Amino acid sequence: MDNPMKVIMDATPLMSQKTGVGYYTVNLVKQFLKTNNNFNLNLAINGIKPSKPIHTGVGSVNKILIPYDKLRDLNLNPTLYNGLKLEFITGNFDVFHGTNFHSWPTYNAKKVITFHDLAFIKYPELMPQHIVKHHAKWAIHSLYNSDMIITVSQSVRNEIIDYFNFDPEKVMCTPLAASEQFFRRDQNQLLKNVKAKYGLPDSFLLYVGTLEPRKNILRMIEAYYKAKKDSGLEQKLVLVGSKGLEIDTVFHKINKLNLSKDVIIPGYVEENDLPLIYNAADAFIYVSMYEGFGLPILEAMKSGIPVITSNISSMPEVAGDAASLVDPLDTLSISEAINKVLLDKEYRNSLSLKGLGQSREFSWELTAAKTLDIYKKVLNYK
Repeated sequence: MDNPMKVIMDATPLMSQKTGVGYYTVNLVKQFLKTNNNFNLNLAINGIKPSKPIHTGVGSVNKILIPYDKLRDLNLNPTLYNGLKLEFITGNFDVFHGTNFHSWPTYNAKKVITFHDLAFIKYPELMPQHIVKHHAKWAIHSLYNSDMIITVSQSVRNEIIDYFNFDPEKVMCTPLAASEQFFRRDQNQLLKNVKAKYGLPDSFLLYVGTLEPRKNILRMIEAYYKAKKDSGLEQKLVLVGSKGLEIDTVFHKINKLNLSKDVIIPGYVEENDLPLIYNAADAFIYVSMYEGFGLPILEAMKSGIPVITSNISSMPEVAGDAASLVDPLDTLSISEAINKVLLDKEYRNSLSLKGLGQSREFSWELTAAKTLDIYKKVLNYK
């Protein structure tokens, strides 16, 4: 390549409280900025009002004055939507990367779209219906109007190929990684401070993620209750994350099982505090019904704490043999795993060591390198 490749990336996931897609975007951008080699990255969001560049921790984000998101929400005709080319505003560039299921129309620029999961197809009843409806039209529109699809796990890659009878050559996997802020810490004062800040107990089992049905929160609480009843566990259960769909059922379950003093819900925590909270925990539990990747599994492993997770979808791919794998539909299976991990010190230490090793198999350097290779592939760069 003689001229620098010019890439425009959808930076919308950087604009709100970060969940998995936000962490994917920010870590990918950070890595690109570290290894920038004959490559211009431009971050953009879309909207109606002109604005100055928005400054973030990973560079400036420019606003593209075509409101693609609003036009999708209005259920615009796809042919009309496709007519509003991005180059009208930006001039020529090489690749558009849609980081969150959706493409913006281009003239000549290649379109690369990241599909994080197929939850909106496989488990629509467990998701907000406006997202299901939106993705069912526009994510699939993007799927068929892109030059390459990126998935974050082989599991999702296989699902796309199988479900849509999609060309395997047009779907490539770039696994995620835990960011560098997650590591094993022995700073007791820092851990005491973060416990005090969020009202956390001395000893606890941790969950991190949105509190929503797909994450199997109710069954996890039932399994914790059973483990506590069977063995007299002293550890509390801490649920960190934004309150999602059907959150009332979570509080109802806690009250019904008389666990109001045992289940602590601090809500969404500050990004810099999350690594400390992992380190303060005795173990981590993530028994989701379905995941496109399951980034908290690696965050916990990299923090040196043992992990209990589901034996389905992408989670075994991420966890390898370094976690206690359970059937997420089987409360007894989850309960027994909780007791074994929390009561068997030797087993707990073994999982911690294996987890540290497993987390090293994933890196943002590798994710960024594979992503850049995909950009080159769609441009036929050698």
